[in-house]
Amino acid sequence: MNGTHQMGGMRVLIVEDEPACRDALKTMLMMRGASVATASDAEQALRSFSPSNFDAILADIRLPGMNGLSLLRDIRSRYPDFPVILMTGYSSVSSAVDALKLGADDYLVKPIHDHDKLLDTLWSSIERHRLILRNKSLQEQLRSSEEKYRALFENAGDMIIVVLLNPDGGPAAILEANRSACSAIGLDRDRLRDRPFADLLPPLRRKDTEAFLRASASGAESYETFFVSASGDLFPVELRVERLILEGKPMAIVVARDISERIRMEQDLAEANERDRQHLGREIHDALCQDLTSVTILAASLQKRLASEKSQSLADAAMIHQISKRAVAFCKHLCAGLFPAEMESEGLVAALESLARETSHMFGVSCEASIDRDAVPRTRASSLHAYRIVQEAVGNAIKHGGATRIEIRLARRSDGLSVLTVRDNGRGFGAVPQDGKHLGLKIMSYRARVMGGSLTVENGEGGGASISCIWP
Repeated sequence: MNGTHQMGGMRVLIVEDEPACRDALKTMLMMRGASVATASDAEQALRSFSPSNFDAILADIRLPGMNGLSLLRDIRSRYPDFPVILMTGYSSVSSAVDALKLGADDYLVKPIHDHDKLLDTLWSSIERHRLILRNKSLQEQLRSSEEKYRALFENAGDMIIVVLLNPDGGPAAILEANRSACSAIGLDRDRLRDRPFADLLPPLRRKDTEAFLRASASGAESYETFFVSASGDLFPVELRVERLILEGKPMAIVVARDISERIRMEQDLAEANERDRQHLGREIHDALCQDLTSVTILAASLQKRLASEKSQSLADAAMIHQISKRAVAFCKHLCAGLFPAEMESEGLVAALESLARETSHMFGVSCEASIDRDAVPRTRASSLHAYRIVQEAVGNAIKHGGATRIEIRLARRSDGLSVLTVRDNGRGFGAVPQDGKHLGLKIMSYRARVMGGSLTVENGEGGGASISCIWP
């Protein structure tokens, strides 16, 4: 600065007991646009002073009664950063050193002939103080913002976990977790910090879930998986991810929602639908199939009688017999789809073997089943879900893929996981209509999740498709 700037809007309190010097300083500052008040001693200055009324104090060190150093000490005790500039005579240079030690912004030697230096000193001190005030305000806003977001973070109903992503593709590490996450997982914050994020996941879900953390568009989609609590219990969660770079490091904010209640309601709905299907299957079997069987028997009897009579209606009777036989076969196939009786009496193994035979007979394709009894799910509900997955996959292979060969395989892997696979030689999933593909795969994926497993869909290298369901 060179002293040419204006002091407009700046408010200065001059404390000087010599009237001539006081008036000269006041006139010079007012000519530069400053608002000026004066006091002849320190006591008067303290009575009129408030940091909201002034931007700086310009005071002589030598004052009657309370001197300028005492005035400085009093101001500093209450307002540590407020600009105070002291003036000293030629014989008081040593006092100026004391003033600087007490925290004076600067000192000027009287008489003041260099007005530019005075203006520069005032301007610099006032601007420095304003910068300090702005910084304090920003720090307070930042502190308030941090407190607000910390409160939102801590009190959120969803689990929020901040993870550090390994740029080399290694495991992500937990940096922070909110209260909901600690409570649901059963570990305090210190025990969660620095733990691999994969520790929260069952082994079957670790690879796919970490891939989702890295690959998903931030916040654009959700992913359903399972968390493992400290006690070893699994509970289903829906994840959403927001990725960011902080201090040059890739991170992800993982928002996890416990969907146990939603899954339970979906299971209740699925079970209700299954009961309706089975009820409809029984009704068709007990009523319609019986009536159609009776029609078939009567048509066969009529055909024999007309044959002995050499009636012209023999051909019609034969056609009725054939149509009724096809209707009975289709009706039985429909009943088997709605109500797999083998599931009730003999379990999943018999039901899948029967499904393979029915598929081969009904559609004229090769459908074989290879079943390891040790790999069968532990519960009837999971067995029924497995059956429906195979049923859906086989239907898609024939209807959309045009397959002529289908293999159903259920096996136990060496790691103890069960794998149910349906392979075909059809056109693969590129040939499946988008709406049908989405709906069928969505239903199969849901059934796999309910079983505590996962579903993978692949096109074969030599053609065809493969659908696999893996569960513990």
